Amino acid sequence: MMCRRLILLVLMLGIAATSAQAAVVISSVAHRNTDSDATEDPQIGNPLADGELTFVDRVHVYMDMPDYLIGADYVMTANDNKNWSAYELDITFSRPATLFVFVDNRMGGAAGGLDVAPNIDGMSWLTDMGFIDTDDDIGIDEGADGGINQYYSIFALDVSAGTVTIFGNTEGHGGNMLGVAAIPRTPDFAAYNPVPEDGGTDVVRTTSLSWTPGAYAGAHNIYLGTSFADVNDATTAVQTGLDVNSFAPDRFEFGQTYYWRVDEINATPDRTVFKGDIWSFEVEPYSVMVPVDVSKATASSFSPMNPPEMTVNGSGLDGMTHSTVPEAMWLSAAADSSPWLMYEFDQTQKLDQMLVWNANSTSEGFVGWGIKDVNIEYSLDGVEWTALAESPQMARAPGNATYDAPQAVDFGLARAKYVKINILTNWGGLLPQYGVAEVQFFAIPTVARTPNPASGTQGVDPRTDVLSWRAGREAGQHDVFVSEDANALGSAHTVLDNRLALSSLNLSLGTTYYWQVDEVNDAMVPSTWTSDVWNFSTPSSLVVEDFERYTNLSPDRPFQTWLDGYGYSADEYFPVEYPGNGTGAGIGHDIWSPSSPQFNGSLMETASTAPGSSQSMPFYYGNSGGVASQTSRTFASPQDWTIGKAKTLSIAIRGQAGNSGTLFAMINNAKMSYAQGLDSALWHYFNIDLSSVNTNLQSVTKLTIGIDGSNASGMILIDDIRLYPEAGPVDPGSSGLPLIAWVSFHGDDTMPSAAAADAGFTEAPDKAYTDLLTANGYEVMRYVTTNAPDADVLSAVDLVIISRSVASSGYQDAGASAWNSIATPMIITDGYTTRSSRMGFTAGDTIPDTAGDITLKVNNPSHPIFAGIELAGGTMVNPFAGVVVYPTDGTTVARGISVNTDPINVDGTLLATVATTGDPAVGGMIIGEWQAGAALIHTGGGGTDTLAGDRLVFLTGAREANGISGDTAGLYDLYDDGATMFLNAVAYMLRP
Repeated sequence: MMCRRLILLVLMLGIAATSAQAAVVISSVAHRNTDSDATEDPQIGNPLADGELTFVDRVHVYMDMPDYLIGADYVMTANDNKNWSAYELDITFSRPATLFVFVDNRMGGAAGGLDVAPNIDGMSWLTDMGFIDTDDDIGIDEGADGGINQYYSIFALDVSAGTVTIFGNTEGHGGNMLGVAAIPRTPDFAAYNPVPEDGGTDVVRTTSLSWTPGAYAGAHNIYLGTSFADVNDATTAVQTGLDVNSFAPDRFEFGQTYYWRVDEINATPDRTVFKGDIWSFEVEPYSVMVPVDVSKATASSFSPMNPPEMTVNGSGLDGMTHSTVPEAMWLSAAADSSPWLMYEFDQTQKLDQMLVWNANSTSEGFVGWGIKDVNIEYSLDGVEWTALAESPQMARAPGNATYDAPQAVDFGLARAKYVKINILTNWGGLLPQYGVAEVQFFAIPTVARTPNPASGTQGVDPRTDVLSWRAGREAGQHDVFVSEDANALGSAHTVLDNRLALSSLNLSLGTTYYWQVDEVNDAMVPSTWTSDVWNFSTPSSLVVEDFERYTNLSPDRPFQTWLDGYGYSADEYFPVEYPGNGTGAGIGHDIWSPSSPQFNGSLMETASTAPGSSQSMPFYYGNSGGVASQTSRTFASPQDWTIGKAKTLSIAIRGQAGNSGTLFAMINNAKMSYAQGLDSALWHYFNIDLSSVNTNLQSVTKLTIGIDGSNASGMILIDDIRLYPEAGPVDPGSSGLPLIAWVSFHGDDTMPSAAAADAGFTEAPDKAYTDLLTANGYEVMRYVTTNAPDADVLSAVDLVIISRSVASSGYQDAGASAWNSIATPMIITDGYTTRSSRMGFTAGDTIPDTAGDITLKVNNPSHPIFAGIELAGGTMVNPFAGVVVYPTDGTTVARGISVNTDPINVDGTLLATVATTGDPAVGGMIIGEWQAGAALIHTGGGGTDTLAGDRLVFLTGAREANGISGDTAGLYDLYDDGATMFLNAVAYMLRP
């Protein structure tokens, strides 16, 4: 078996040799506004080379590429976004790079072919961003058969570290138009990733400067000043020959903009100096504006349309300029004989100044409501008042829309919770009525602010995360209070820096904590300034191993961490080979043997994973000679498995038919066995009660997983290994309730897909359906949508429901045949998957969306699905479903149900159609039924399928809003009668 590892090494050497230059250029990618048929997440591919996949949803590969692109990082997007004008792709770069965009030479109606320039009129962003045509082309082999079918033109742009957004084609042209790659900017000698970031604002005046060194830097010269030209032209550094990539200057001046550069000096022997870019940042201001939402305004009186709140809500202000709109100001009642304005803050402020925009209506020039002579007071309690040492006369406003010169009132850092403006006169001098447009207060930031993690953050890891905050400016120490009770924060944890490690607090998992910071300086009055109360929540479990980081490339191959019986060869990352542990364990699929089903594929398993996971680890075993097969991971640093008050270690496993043997786990040297067999195709959980484990759980150095049993053999998949505060997850089907597989983009109720999370979702958009099922006595197991369903898994459940939140492209051609071959009864809620171009339940592809509330015409009122539904003449009296609003913002309206209006397949029974007159989908099928054995015809090469099980089409779930990812489709849209019918349909399909 060692020879197979050697073959793998040989296969990978060419890639590894080229990948070193670019492996860290693109650190992440994300997209928005996908076509509903192209929602697959973009992926960072292997280092670019001839034969690498072009798209995530096609077999196309790159060919005939220029030498400078070999080994580049590149991104695979979904081909079906090729004509989607709203598409946006975010690419995050870890260092300065050259970004390449590949544009199909057929773009914009051009003829295509080698050296034929595309028409990029519909991609104006290319030229707007500064991309230039390199005059080079790259080939595309659409069938992966060695021939070049199309050519792309290569456009290039130098970019800095950070996130760059590129876009789609505004003309909607159907060409395969977009590819992306990047290489480090050449030459890669300059410093990059400045901290503070270039153009940063509100930078703490004690901040140290840091950067990422150039590839060959041996030392660094620092230039710093307040003039771009001076820093750019300077030849004398403020610090020379630094051997670290950070520099701590003296305190910066408040509000000042600074410029700086880092010149990199090559290591010996040449000592070449490479001048750096000029970066800038702006230092925090001396005082900051007191937020308007903590300033309560009252007055002696006010006119009905001009309450005192108008002076602190920003109305009428545009930057520093105030309008002449009368309703955007305060105006006292007529004949107010003792006028005043008073402001109350939510807590004591150390006031620097107050800005006052006087009354500024167009009548101000001849009426003169604006205040003139005043007496300003401040107070800590609203009872005892202190007069300001000098209350200036308030300047008269000009009464025009260019008023941008507010009166500044110096408070000299007075401590105040209340400020009162006693008004003595106005500028008119005749009418006893007074007005003010806007008031702003500026204070020294003495209170802790800007908590990190932000208040409300979930999933905060008690092992590694740290509480930090923007410190109050005069704090000598920080007293931090953390508690489960917001009203009883307990004792203080005193720190001298503005951070507190959560590992020091013995927190519990699955708990919300409240925290507050007192900034303390005993030499000041007052000595304590108290922050707001913030909160965070710890996760319900902690990851020990999620198997997400493993790839086909060293040093991240799974068997290089989870040691097995076959070992691995020496390479640049592992100078000494590992000969194996002497057992029959083999980690990872066999991807190097031509006869293997996984040849040229992935070492990790991606088709079958635990809920919420994207890959699992295959463990092949074959016991002989009385030796148990086992794999072990030794942790680089001892792990404390008591943090979070963990009580259970859970290991997700999936077996297969024919497996034998007994699973065990060893924590350090303490061994525990799994009582169940290993032949189930469903994911199960090996839950270990940590209180029964005889080892030091505060110093776990090794975890072993193995199979006992003479001559035992087989393969299991291992996925998420987690710590839980109570019992671990329960096995699917163990409840005794009917088990439903809910097929969706989202593998877990609380874990939306990446695209849905980008759209603002914190849980699966279709969760309301699984909640409805669970509340009505069903057990639901989420199953991630795929074009290759696992028949072993789906045959182990009682019912399959394909949700609206799927990509219909997974249900066409071979995918359609695969889903039609599942014998388990199935409900299909997505009209796009039922089309003739997909699974074949209809005779066409016409599919409008419903436009509002709909009722249904029922063809067979006695059918069990319609039990309890009030009908009149065969039509529902009450509505079935409506159009819904996105919960992420409460305003974005989703589209309706996507309904096929073509005739249904001849073997089906039409049960209900849209009855609402004038609706775009009127007459289209909402509910239809097919029995096992029915013949479905679908186009695209799939041919005719014979249904292996009963099917019910029951369309429900909103279509995603225009311009928002298709992963957000499937929002719950049923009214009460619709929900009753849905539950009736589930019960009907589960009938004996």
